[in-house]
Order: sequence, then structure tokens, then C-alpha cells
Amino acid sequence: MSGAPPKPEPQPPGTPGAAGKKRAHSGSSSNSNSSKRARKTRAALTKIIKSPNLAPDRPVPQIVTDAKRALEWLYAEAKLTAAVEGRWRTLTGRQQVLSFGKLLGAVHSLDVLKRNGYPMGPVSAPEHNPNLQPPKRQAVAIDCEMVGVRNAEDGTKKDYLIQVCAVDFLTGEPLLVKVVVLPAHFKVDDWRTTYSGMSQEVFDFFKMNGEAVEGIEGVQKALYEFIDEDTILVGHALHNDLKHLGIVHHNVCDTAIFTQEVVSEHLDKEDRKQGARCGRTWKLSTLCRQLLERPVQVGNHICLEDAYAAREVLLWCLEQKNETCLNHWAKERKEEGGFRLLYG
Repeated sequence: MSGAPPKPEPQPPGTPGAAGKKRAHSGSSSNSNSSKRARKTRAALTKIIKSPNLAPDRPVPQIVTDAKRALEWLYAEAKLTAAVEGRWRTLTGRQQVLSFGKLLGAVHSLDVLKRNGYPMGPVSAPEHNPNLQPPKRQAVAIDCEMVGVRNAEDGTKKDYLIQVCAVDFLTGEPLLVKVVVLPAHFKVDDWRTTYSGMSQEVFDFFKMNGEAVEGIEGVQKALYEFIDEDTILVGHALHNDLKHLGIVHHNVCDTAIFTQEVVSEHLDKEDRKQGARCGRTWKLSTLCRQLLERPVQVGNHICLEDAYAAREVLLWCLEQKNETCLNHWAKERKEEGGFRLLYG
């Protein structure tokens, strides 16, 4: 005979055996809550890393029962991603030395930084200390994401830093993947999830796991654990990130500026004689597609992915074997036109 078993009659709290049944029900509830937490953790983790973007060869684990383990897995994926052939590269010791030497020659002058809107003034990072152990990183790739906020006191709106990611340029090691807790009088007015990759759920996931810092000062303190005044910062359109970080830095190699300057070198001779330069920059996703022949920012935006992507674009541009391809790309962009010439 089929059918569901009859439901037991409810018993008052004082009935013998009720406490035991209550404990059994409590255990069942605990398991149920654990499963719910696992599902929520997995959902949040999936949104954060978007496996097809960050590590195409690795699926998201079916079950991550502990949120802290999930975050540790995120870092492990980041490290793995750097080593996946055809994705983000790791460099041998010799390659790191050679790449750093080329990077030193690609650092922009103060005039170029000022012309491109970089904040000027005294350098914010700590002075270089050769005796410091462990030493600060030689080069760090950075990406930041912003959201729209409203000041609860006067109703004004502005952009505010919500996440910062930093990667060692030479080793590919992820250094920071942090969200920023806003001051009490600021409330998020627009998460801009399509562009920032952030949402309330993702933000809460990081915060729940201790991967949050308090305000801009907290971000600066976390970043200064890895950089000093001699560290070369790498990024794409990094001037905007540094403004929101409240940081002045003079050792910078910006992939937007770098590729723009390569195109400028292929302008007509007469234009170059008059000091003309290309007035356009290309998106990071465009550079990855055209130079590296690989997509980024597919689906949800990922801050960490952009830090890796800027690193990869610059590594590619600095390699001598790619010089011909880079110049060919620049000539094509010059022939396409569609940009104004800038002078001075």
C-alpha cells in the first residue's frame, strides 16, 4: 500500500519523549540550515569568481560547506589561474628579472602622468627601506571598482571605492582581494554590478569572511603592506583608481598610456614633427581581444580578473618576440583613424 505515513499528533512540551523529539528535530534543522548556508555560499562564490572567466578549466566545487574555505578556494583559484597555460602566466626567475628590467624602461615620466590626469604631489607610499624583511614588492598590478553612493547628510551623490585587487606583477601571486566598508553617512545608491561586479550579496560574502577594510585609510594601510615608493604600479587607466585610493605615486606603467604611445609612434611624420600624439586609448577588454586573442569581462565583471589582464597585456607588450605584432597592431589602429590628434 502506497501513500505518506500518517502525521503524529502534536504533543505538549511536558509530554514524555517530547524533549527527545525536539532534540532530533533540532538536529534536522541544523542540517537543513547547514545545507542552506552551503547553497548560499556556493551561489555567492559563483558570482564572485565566475569560473568561465577566472579559471576556464576548473568548475566551481559542487559543495563548499564552509564560507572561509570558499574564500580560501577563491585565492587558490587565483593562483591556479596565473599558472594555466594560455591564460595568465607565471614567470621563471630569469623571466622575472628580464621582465622587470624592461618594465623599468617603460615607466612613464611625471610629465606624461600629469598630462593623463594622474594625481600629483608627494608620494603617498612609505619610503624604500632596503633592510626591510620581507621586502616590498617590486611591481604590483592593481584594479579598483567603484559604486555610486549617496551622502545621507546632504543628499549629494558621488563615486566611492568599493573593491581593490592587487597582484604581484612578477610572480602572479594575488596580494589583495578586499572590499571597502563605507563611512556611516554614505549609502550605496547604485551597485553598478555590470561594471563593478559588486552587489550586496557579494559584498556581504567578503565582509563575512573578514576580507573587508574600513574606508580609504584601511585600503591604503592594506596596500602599503606590499608597496613602497619604489614599487612600480601597473594597471589600466590607473589614474582613476589612484584618485579614489587617495594615493599619489610616481612609478607607474599604465597599459592604456603604453599602447596609446605605441600608436603615436606610427603617426605621419609631419604630425610627429609638430608634436602630435594619438588622442585615443583602448579598453582593456579590447586590448586583450586584439593583442592576446582572449576574452575578458565575459559575464559579470571581476576586479581580480582585470588586475591579471592588465598584467598580462603589459607582459605581452614588453616581450621582444611580440614587437612586430605590437607595431602591426599600432599601424592598423592608426589606419583606422577615428581619433583626434593631441598636441603639447
